[in-house]
Amino acid sequence: MMMKSFTLLVALQNIFCSTATASSDGADAVYRPPLFTLSDLRNGHRLDELRSVMSTTGLLQVSLEESDVSSAGLEVLCQCSSVLSKVPGVDSVTLADDSTRRTSLGTATVGSRPLPLPEELSNVCGSDAVISMEAIRDEVALAADVFQAAWDGLLQSDSSSFRKSMPLLKNKNGIVYESMQQISQASTHLEHFHLYAKLGEQHEQEEPAFALDWHTDAGLFLAFVPAHSCDVDGPEDDSFYIMDTFDNHRKNVKFHPNAVAIMLGTGAEHWLNNTVLRHKAARHAVQMRPGQSRAWYGMMHLVPDGAIIQSSPEQTFGDMKQSMRYNKDRGYLESEGVSIGCGSESVEPLDAAIQSLESSSIQSTDRRRLQHVQNADACNNSTNFFCWMQCLEVPDFKQAEGYLREGYSLYCLDPATLAASSNRVSAAVEPCQDGYVHNAYCTGSWQPTAPGVTAIPVATNASSPSLTNEQWCYGATSMYMDGFHWRNSVCVIYLFPQWILSTPGKVVGASIGTLAFGVGLEKTIHHRRLVVTSMKAGYYRLAASAFLYAFQLTMGYLLMLIIMTYSGPLFLCVILGLVGGHVLFNAKDALLVPKGDVCAARECAEECPQDCRTEDSEIVKGCPCEQIEENQRAGVPEGITPCCQNTL
Repeated sequence: MMMKSFTLLVALQNIFCSTATASSDGADAVYRPPLFTLSDLRNGHRLDELRSVMSTTGLLQVSLEESDVSSAGLEVLCQCSSVLSKVPGVDSVTLADDSTRRTSLGTATVGSRPLPLPEELSNVCGSDAVISMEAIRDEVALAADVFQAAWDGLLQSDSSSFRKSMPLLKNKNGIVYESMQQISQASTHLEHFHLYAKLGEQHEQEEPAFALDWHTDAGLFLAFVPAHSCDVDGPEDDSFYIMDTFDNHRKNVKFHPNAVAIMLGTGAEHWLNNTVLRHKAARHAVQMRPGQSRAWYGMMHLVPDGAIIQSSPEQTFGDMKQSMRYNKDRGYLESEGVSIGCGSESVEPLDAAIQSLESSSIQSTDRRRLQHVQNADACNNSTNFFCWMQCLEVPDFKQAEGYLREGYSLYCLDPATLAASSNRVSAAVEPCQDGYVHNAYCTGSWQPTAPGVTAIPVATNASSPSLTNEQWCYGATSMYMDGFHWRNSVCVIYLFPQWILSTPGKVVGASIGTLAFGVGLEKTIHHRRLVVTSMKAGYYRLAASAFLYAFQLTMGYLLMLIIMTYSGPLFLCVILGLVGGHVLFNAKDALLVPKGDVCAARECAEECPQDCRTEDSEIVKGCPCEQIEENQRAGVPEGITPCCQNTL
């Protein structure tokens, strides 16, 4: 016990002494949050230091090592700042200092599935910008997932009887969450790309007011990329401040390059119930200097809408959101004391008494982007439904029958409009237009059935067999963007828009066709060799070779496009088809020696058996047998390169 206490003391000293320095001229002290590597968190290293920082400052960093994706992604956002407002859904607002303008592009991640950025973004900022911004999202998600796994490890170390008797978080319908990752998988997490620009000239003056005043965020934690300066040769970013809870002094935070910052929110401090880990929400503020401009990205990790965050009186996270005053221009919810997303007011925490349970083993989930679908027919209305041009997961779909029995219906609506209109469902569904609109704020919500308002016809075990007869896949994509898929929920487009592999039979048919296609390409290569070499030299021979070569290239590139779908079965069929065709049409040449060469070999053996080979049976230079050997080697066909067969 004494050794463990000493370790904790050293960790605290590292946090508060080694990372905070103050200048002699009275300027703000500088705070450098503890830096953890992905390996540290994955392998359970430095857990005492992690426990200490989560219970003191609530702010840490996760190193991405040599990665520079974050700075590159934010730089393209800076370059796009002048035209970003043209993207539908982007909003802009003046912050608390009355001189800083914040332009925001919002999206979300449902569980581990990130919703796509607006399609118009590539038209306005370019496809490279979208790729870079998506890379930032994946980078931050990786750091957040690894952090949550380490967090679960800390929670699991609490072996008290109280921890074992109560859930970590409970849903109003009786669902319990046993780990942080289970909570994350059941939640929708808000994401924002922000551009900050403060009016004025870059020169020394009196200290400016805070653009975002002191507050803590109403969520479990915020994972974000530190602000990137959009100014050419601009100074190092010094806009972020944190309040030291020990001496109640503010400190200017300096982040490590290529790191993701993790900052605990009110939810970590008050919504989770644990007897050992006393988490601390980080109280912070943002201060912009005149003439500065900054780009920023962050993901606020929340809890499920139905999660109980207050026991007396009982209040869910969804109840809290509906009771909050919503500022449409800012793109986040806020109220006296609490802000969701990027707050601007001081925060007094909610009274929370959330129960907890020992965390279970962690299950990894592949990150998959939701794909656009054409209409509601692509969704099964049992586990997913049509909203925001996507097949979104039905909230608490396992409890759907209970909701329907109690007089609730599922609606695709804007929660902000619902709160602003005194919970009028008819007003909240209008911005979503029955799902046929790309609106990042639209989501599924169970509400008391509103007469005259069209609801989602949710199927249950009692009302429809669709739960057991779920479709093979939904929507369509010509390429999976996150690597090879063997069985997935998004259908593959096979070369042409009309050829959508939406059933197992179609997948099998496409696989057989791909096998035949690969064999056919090898047949074309083999036939081209035979035809061209049998023709007399001349223009006719050249034209025939060019025609067959063009046909060969066409087949080769079509097979390449099939591979680029990243469908595992189709990729395997391409390889098997090419290999099978290679063996089928070249086996004779590869296994048998041509008759002419056999005769020549006999003559060679009779005429110069002693001169052709050495004692080690190697061919002597200048002997006729050397040419025979070369001819035999030339008879073995070369490998298949469909796009690069340049010889006749």
